[in-house]
Amino acid sequence: MIKTTVRAWVVSAFALAAAGLGVAALAAGSPVTSLGRMALAAGVLAAYTAAVGIVVTSRAARSRRRCLLWGAAVPTAVGLLNAIWVTMAAGISQGLLSALPWLGGALLVSMFGPLLPELRPRHNSLRASRIARR
Repeated sequence: MIKTTVRAWVVSAFALAAAGLGVAALAAGSPVTSLGRMALAAGVLAAYTAAVGIVVTSRAARSRRRCLLWGAAVPTAVGLLNAIWVTMAAGISQGLLSALPWLGGALLVSMFGPLLPELRPRHNSLRASRIARR
């Protein structure tokens, strides 16, 4: 269980970093960046990160509680850090509002986590096909 949790968190963190760099590059090239667009981007990033963290786990081992642990942990941590940072700069109400897209995106995907497909490592599927041929 611990190995699966750490793997889900590491894969989620790498997915968030890769997607976040893409969003940052798009935002840097845009002349206008609105709060609504940034909130939407945060919600999509949270949902994507949670989904990636869930699909790398075994589908048979998933429950709603485990999906929250595996998928929502990284986006929730980012949302809380974001809320702290914004609270220090703009106040508590703005800080809480800035965390909502992160928490909402992660929660939405984690609720449907047991229904998501499983992403199996390529080497395991090759090994299984060799056994099936014999």
